[in-house]
Amino acid sequence: MAVENVNVSQKTQERFEKQTLLFYTGVARSSEELLREQQQKIKRGEKDALELKHQIKGIGQKIHQAFETNDLDTFGRLMDEHWNLKKSMSNKMSNNVFDEVYKKAKKAGAFGGKILGAGGSGFFLIYCPEGAEDSVRKVFKKNNMREVSIRVDSGGTQILVNRPRINNTI
Repeated sequence: MAVENVNVSQKTQERFEKQTLLFYTGVARSSEELLREQQQKIKRGEKDALELKHQIKGIGQKIHQAFETNDLDTFGRLMDEHWNLKKSMSNKMSNNVFDEVYKKAKKAGAFGGKILGAGGSGFFLIYCPEGAEDSVRKVFKKNNMREVSIRVDSGGTQILVNRPRINNTI
């Protein structure tokens, strides 16, 4: 599989950082069982499992294009589509609390998002159109989920303290 850089303008990167919110759910669990379930479905040749993987790959390609064309609202809507496909792969991907918070976040204006982390837990990544960020933040705050600031950097996921930022590094 070939890996290629995404040609993203600094304006798009800055908008992404402003309108994409990350919240710690306070829930941690192992992904082992969830990943094993998905692998078994594919090994058994379950058509739906393999088709879902292909659909998710297609969404990734559309997200790539959305970033290159500064169409972050489409990115947000694709996140929603992706999250719904992921949840259809396993009933362990989410839970009633997360589903309710997500529904409220969308009602507050979010276009889409998903759970990041092992076993469908860890962090909620949410994309909001400009102006909806504060309404969406309130939903997560009411559910005791702490916002974590994010910044894009070519170095990958890191916990940083007082490190200068490199611009335009998606």
